[in-house]
Amino acid sequence: MKNILIILFLFLNLNLFSQKIYITKDKYEADLKVYICKNKYDADVVTYTTMDKYEAKNLKFYFVENKYEAKLKFYFTRDKYEANLKIYPAKYKSDIGWINKEKQKKYSVLF
Repeated sequence: MKNILIILFLFLNLNLFSQKIYITKDKYEADLKVYICKNKYDADVVTYTTMDKYEAKNLKFYFVENKYEAKLKFYFTRDKYEANLKIYPAKYKSDIGWINKEKQKKYSVLF
């Protein structure tokens, strides 16, 4: 990935710094298995993605190309039953937020 992709999760614990995420192709290496939903109501959380690096400055986390500089490793799965977290990409920042409050409690400590 040459461009920086950013996913913004609302309502996560407040951190002083953004978390660096690496996308791995090995699901056994991943800290979190993520599934991208086609329907908002199937998701645990609604996210927002941007290509603007200046917008990334104040966001929770962003993707990096080097796995050694990342704090977390994501594996994007095609099987929603294998996923730890199901996300839906929103078109607007105003749509973002947690849908599944149990998952919010469980995974907010990672971020």
